[in-house]
Amino acid sequence: MSDVILDTFDGVATPIHALTEAETAKALEADAFAAALARTAEFKGKSGQLLLVPDAAGAVARVLFGLGETPKVDAFRALPAKLPAGVYRLAEA
Repeated sequence: MSDVILDTFDGVATPIHALTEAETAKALEADAFAAALARTAEFKGKSGQLLLVPDAAGAVARVLFGLGETPKVDAFRALPAKLPAGVYRLAEA
């Protein structure tokens, strides 16, 4: 797999929400659909965990990425290998 980092992109990029375990709990409280997916996938925001949240058509609408209790920059190291092909961006907090 070839990873490419783009400076700019004119299309739609799928947002990646990097969340601590505490932030994950809050985010899932606000989204019943994502919360149901998270329960099924046992996604709790632990370091390296990934949850693909689809839109109504089944395409990936957003990604939840776990940072664990205390975020560490090396948590992002394995992220590209876990994502399906596509264009992604880190969502702003």
